[in-house]
Amino acid sequence: MSNEVRRLEDVDTDTGDQPRRLGLSWNNLTIRGVDSNATFNENVLSQFQPFHKGPKNSHLKTIVDDSSGCVKPGEMLLVLGRPGAGCTSLLSVLANNRLGFKEVEGDVRYGNMSAKEAESYRGQIVMNTEEEVFFPTLSVDNTIDFATRMKAPPRVPEGMRTREE
Repeated sequence: MSNEVRRLEDVDTDTGDQPRRLGLSWNNLTIRGVDSNATFNENVLSQFQPFHKGPKNSHLKTIVDDSSGCVKPGEMLLVLGRPGAGCTSLLSVLANNRLGFKEVEGDVRYGNMSAKEAESYRGQIVMNTEEEVFFPTLSVDNTIDFATRMKAPPRVPEGMRTREE
């Protein structure tokens, strides 16, 4: 656990708040998006038939199909797969970032909260993707500390005076 995360836990304990630990579970999660070929075809065809509308779900691609799992409080989740396998899409939906997906079906729970209820905690439910900047001279602890600082919530949490704190 990074020094920053430990420090935040200590602040919570000192102010009488419970440490922030939240489990995550998902059941029958299916993610669908628009196929990249469909976007190209729609743009080319729409030049000749501007009012043509194809079938509603004709170009949907299933990215993740019927996935279930859980992450206990204090655990981390690592998802590995070849490019295009849906790893980033799965993590994005689990981090409650659903924009850009045509359909998200199934139940994702953040502790006892639904995805809708968890929207107010957007700055505290985060993911680190393969596009994060990692410096080879930093230790794992310093890297996590750096990533945590970059994902700081837009609002200053209770008990903190400044964003830097």
